[in-house]
Amino acid sequence: MTDEIARLKIPLDAAQLIHEALRKAAGQVKEIAGQLETGNSLQGFKLAFDSWATALVFHLNQEEIYVESSLTNALSSGGGESNHARKGLTRVLLAFGRVGRREQMEMIEDVFSVLYGEISNTSLITRTIQHLHRRIVEMETTQENHIETQEALVLPILREWMDECQQLKLIKNFLIDDQSDDPRWIIDWVSQQSDSSGKAALAELESQFADV
Repeated sequence: MTDEIARLKIPLDAAQLIHEALRKAAGQVKEIAGQLETGNSLQGFKLAFDSWATALVFHLNQEEIYVESSLTNALSSGGGESNHARKGLTRVLLAFGRVGRREQMEMIEDVFSVLYGEISNTSLITRTIQHLHRRIVEMETTQENHIETQEALVLPILREWMDECQQLKLIKNFLIDDQSDDPRWIIDWVSQQSDSSGKAALAELESQFADV
């Protein structure tokens, strides 16, 4: 994590901290999966995967709810000759986002089905190890492709269109879970995956959430 990223020039830059946390968690799970051997326990893998998958599912759900509407509003603003092109771009970006989220959710469900199928077994077999490792590699790649699309195409549009208050409201929805008994669990999770400058940036950002 670079100091430039962690300083958060605008609230929406916090998306980079979230993305880096998801990338780091994926790498950790892949490393554990790559070290599994026949006869091993699944406990360590399951704990790491649960942590990553829970954060990823929350992120994808919030993205579907809040980013889609923000992007639609951003690209529908304005008119003239560019309006048709804007609508076309909206459809393409929304379609990419939906496909990426669906693929990731399907992969998560598949890994969980394997984990629950093996829960009564005392040790791993080679076939299960191979399947889990292959799926985790695919999940990491799909997540990275999705994040790269967001960073290269979606976030620049939102940065240009949204004022600071709107950005703060949007990013708050990705870092605070109002539906949870522990609303701060996701910002705590991102902070745990961040370096000291990232932790400080998140704390400073959270201090502004009461204003929106």
